[in-house]
Amino acid sequence: MSAIRVDSAKPYFATSSLVIGYALCSSLLAVINTFAITKFKYPGLLTALQ
Repeated sequence: MSAIRVDSAKPYFATSSLVIGYALCSSLLAVINTFAITKFKYPGLLTALQ
């Protein structure tokens, strides 16, 4: 009989990709948000809408 081999690197790669993607999106959102608040005429309104 042949043994069934389970590749354990795939779940690790998928999880780490999701974590890195989430961190990248979150940090980009913070940078874009800061830029938008500084350039928008009414930053209080923008903050309230968010």
